[in-house]
Amino acid sequence: MKDGKSVDEQIIEIYKNLVAAKNPGVVSGWPILTGHNIKFGSFSGWTIIVFEHTGNPVMKTSSGIGEISSAIIGYPSLSE
Repeated sequence: MKDGKSVDEQIIEIYKNLVAAKNPGVVSGWPILTGHNIKFGSFSGWTIIVFEHTGNPVMKTSSGIGEISSAIIGYPSLSE
């Protein structure tokens, strides 16, 4: 955790800043920023975080999805 923020909160902050820099007038209605759920998984030693847009900024859930197969990723490894 950096500055008391979880990894997903840090990612959302970076994403929000990128959206604000390119589309400042629509940040408050931008997908993912208006509400999301989080799914944590892994693949070949990497942590995968999936943000699912819900449009509900009040409630956020997180769940584990376990090891993700190479068939879902589409590649045998992330280094290829």
